[in-house]
Amino acid sequence: MLSLNRALKNGLETSEAEKRLRQSFLLETNNADTHPSLKDRLRAMDRLPAGIDTKDFTVTPPPVPGQSAAEMFLGAHAETVARQLSAEWRKGIAPKWAARHDQAQKLAGEIASLEQPADAPPTVEQLWQKANKLIQLHSDKEALPVIHQILALEPAHPAANFVLGRSRLEADDPAGVALIEAAMEADYELTQQGCNLLYGYYRRNGQADQIKPLQQRVDKFQEVTVLARQERAQINATNTFIPHELSPDQVQTLRQIVDAERDIGTVAVARKQMQYFKSKPCYVIGLDLKVPAWKPRSSSADSAVLNRVLNQIKLPGHYLVFVNGKNLKGLWTKVAAVPGATLYVRPPRQ
Repeated sequence: MLSLNRALKNGLETSEAEKRLRQSFLLETNNADTHPSLKDRLRAMDRLPAGIDTKDFTVTPPPVPGQSAAEMFLGAHAETVARQLSAEWRKGIAPKWAARHDQAQKLAGEIASLEQPADAPPTVEQLWQKANKLIQLHSDKEALPVIHQILALEPAHPAANFVLGRSRLEADDPAGVALIEAAMEADYELTQQGCNLLYGYYRRNGQADQIKPLQQRVDKFQEVTVLARQERAQINATNTFIPHELSPDQVQTLRQIVDAERDIGTVAVARKQMQYFKSKPCYVIGLDLKVPAWKPRSSSADSAVLNRVLNQIKLPGHYLVFVNGKNLKGLWTKVAAVPGATLYVRPPRQ
């Protein structure tokens, strides 16, 4: 509280204060706001400065108050109350600070491991991992050198364009608009976040004519998101399935998971052909169990195998794991028929 009080008394640099005040006067009230804009409030009080409604206006920040409201009403007790509030706040926030410290230590270690010398230059994926961890640990600014490396290798990289665009827009650099648009073009799922950033930029800079098209884009995106969710929730034998396109590492990991389950005989994997969010895969993983007829088996045994496998699988996008049997035989037949779908067949028992 004491540090906040000192910061408020010192105020901002004159240029920064002028910039923020100008942006405040450019903001227009809309139906998403909970309070009127600064301009509307002052207009209602008949205190709107002359010329503010024109496009080219100048603003002069008011002087920083020498005395806070707390100092005025509490006098000599203001600092005591501030210290008590600060102590209570520190006590309440301490567990979150500790968790954040642990996470920061972990991220710092992971970044250090990524910076170790390697036999070959880092891949785009490795660079993005590093950039993402730098953003989590510090900020976009700290990650920008790595972001530029990524874009030099892959100019259309959606996440890198998004981060650089976000950084530019936060500085009110209009170059950020094209970067955010490029990110949304490369990855449609960034539409909501990208439009939110553009909305804030256009609002701060008085470009109200750009806002309505953004709202229409977000409305359309939300409609498509619902359709995509419904599409992924309905998986059956009537769907069209295509090859899984898993990486060799993903295939190897999946094989290791199912090999540990002695009741699994065969595993088949394919992707459902999607109409919406095509870049986000929807995997269908079928488990065909091979259990000796003499082996006692409870009705819940299949579910137990399914849950153990499901809890270990880590794949991007959406995925469904099912056991071949009963009403799912048709789905198993359809998935297993896809070229390259069979990833695992257990060797004959000795």
